[in-house]
Amino acid sequence: MSYSAAPLAGLLERFGSGEPVPGGGPAAGIAAALGTSLVVMAATLAQGRATGDADKLASTIARVRSQQAALLSLADDDSVAYASVLAAYRLPKQTAAEQEARAAAIEMAMQAATDVPLGIMRSCVQVLGDAIDVTARVPASAHVDLAIGIELIDAALRGCRLCVDANARVLTMPDRRNRATYESARLHADATAHLERIRALQTSRHQ
Repeated sequence: MSYSAAPLAGLLERFGSGEPVPGGGPAAGIAAALGTSLVVMAATLAQGRATGDADKLASTIARVRSQQAALLSLADDDSVAYASVLAAYRLPKQTAAEQEARAAAIEMAMQAATDVPLGIMRSCVQVLGDAIDVTARVPASAHVDLAIGIELIDAALRGCRLCVDANARVLTMPDRRNRATYESARLHADATAHLERIRALQTSRHQ
């Protein structure tokens, strides 16, 4: 069952089951998706009070909703990817041929397990970029809700960077490993720049 279709109580039970899947990656994706809901809420409230920017805010809401759908899909993908990693490590390794096949399977599975949290990071950066304008326009009654959503997205992004960097270390091909760690660092830097602008706006609006 997709996480997006699971009842909340059942979802929490699954994450607390002690099984390796689901783990941190899907949790990050779901947390980020929840954070985007609060960004959408704030943008919708701002849209209701907008005098000349309603169309711009409507476009922002559509983009953020699209990223929310992507985040939920990536949460599902992360569980599939990590299950493939576990399956690869369980392959037989008695003969040289088995060892070669197992190593190739692990490499392929770890690449997917690296790519998915990178995708979550990309979506988080996109939403944080849109959250800058929302922060400038959100009604005072919802600025804390928006701030909480932004914190959830930031936490998810930072958590996914941990996943990316840990999984990339297992990759045996240096170009793949370096490409993944470089992108995770770049995305983290982009997110940090967005957050600095958001927090400056938060400070200036609520002094």
